[in-house]
Amino acid sequence: MKKTQIHIARNGQLLGVYDSDKIADYVEMGTLKPTDHFFDEKSSAWKTLDQWQDEPPIPATRQPSSTPPPDSEPKSTSSEGHSRRSSRSHRSKKGHVLPWLITLFFLCVGAGLVAWVFTLSDEINVLREKNRQSMETQRTLKLENQVLNEVTPAGKIRGIITYSPAAGQVAVMSGSTVGLYPRDSVEQAISTVKADKSLGFSDGSEKLKSILASPLSVTITDSNGRVDMTTPGPGDYVLVASAAKKTDIGYEKYLWLVAFTSTERPSRVVLLNEDNAISESKPELTLTDFVDFATK
Repeated sequence: MKKTQIHIARNGQLLGVYDSDKIADYVEMGTLKPTDHFFDEKSSAWKTLDQWQDEPPIPATRQPSSTPPPDSEPKSTSSEGHSRRSSRSHRSKKGHVLPWLITLFFLCVGAGLVAWVFTLSDEINVLREKNRQSMETQRTLKLENQVLNEVTPAGKIRGIITYSPAAGQVAVMSGSTVGLYPRDSVEQAISTVKADKSLGFSDGSEKLKSILASPLSVTITDSNGRVDMTTPGPGDYVLVASAAKKTDIGYEKYLWLVAFTSTERPSRVVLLNEDNAISESKPELTLTDFVDFATK
């Protein structure tokens, strides 16, 4: 570009005359601003320097014929204002979001506390149930030991039925049917049932009880799982009892065939439990002799 002299004004005041080939450097250094005005000889009008950069004027040959206008706002002002408004809007949005985040945090904490309370409540209930079962087991064991240490008068037979509802627990079976039969009739019934090889434990025990339709006496265990029966006289007898224990998959049936000899001497109480019971796991129909029946 040919070197020319340009009239430059700022805020309505003439700054002076500048070489045209240095104006770009002055603007870059900040000496001149894009909003400063120059006098365009061609149009006889003042224009901003950003227009001069796009359209170089003709050389200045005379003083400007008009007063320089005041500086206009830079074009970037609008975008800067928009940026400031956006920034304020962003801060405003952040100001609205923060309370919600705090509320959400406390809601999560509250939900966690509620869940913890319910979990703790469940654990307390489990502990209470375990404690209840433990106390029930201790009560049953105490009762069982007390009963087993009892002496049954001559001419009577006493028994107690217990079972284990879970590992380490003992409970009594109330409402179980117990019948007293002569030993020889029970042995004959067992032989009849065993002759039918197709019968399993459940069908075999039902057939046995149907054959033994006429007991000498019959009763049911009381709330403490106990029975107290009178024998017709000295002789060999069998206690036939049946019961069922509830499990996770249904009911487990038990059958007891406990043989004893009644004498004119006192005796101990007969204990019927899972150890001397006939069941699906021990299905063989056989008599269990009551050992150490008579006291010495």
